[in-house]
Amino acid sequence: MPLPWSAKPVRTPLDVELVYKWMNEPHVAKFWNQAWSLDKWTRHLDEIAGDGYAAPLLIANRDRPVCYLELYRAARHSVAEHYPAHPHDVGLHIAIGDAQLTGKGVGKQICRSVFDAIFSADPACRRIVTEPDVRNDVAHKLFRGLGMHLVGEIQLPHKRAALFALESTVDDVHHAAR
Repeated sequence: MPLPWSAKPVRTPLDVELVYKWMNEPHVAKFWNQAWSLDKWTRHLDEIAGDGYAAPLLIANRDRPVCYLELYRAARHSVAEHYPAHPHDVGLHIAIGDAQLTGKGVGKQICRSVFDAIFSADPACRRIVTEPDVRNDVAHKLFRGLGMHLVGEIQLPHKRAALFALESTVDDVHHAAR
């Protein structure tokens, strides 16, 4: 990711504690439905990172963590039952930890950098998908503003979601080849 942003895997106990804290913040818990205990978050993060299904990341601005981000293989997620998933499609979950940073363009800056990085790192990636809670108007505005289109409302095991997708373009493929 270009400066001032950086990404690092969630690995240390302090990293896990930060994710746990953020997931229990009212603005995150309302839509993520994962206001779990620290032990449950520790097990969950170990599990998803350990099997290669997802990459749990902390995104920082000038070394200050501001965001939890999960990148996952959409074809291995329940979202794949709701659209024609390709093996290289990438799914994204994002949570800005500090409520005072929401609505200030932080998510947009992070997602733009992440989208560029995904398409550059994996030229076989055809699309990036995300499925925020249907009630999360802030997330819907964010993803529309990033050029994602609404595929439709879907029912996932833990929530009613709005499925958004950003298709790779020829320009993305050429950009990745540079």
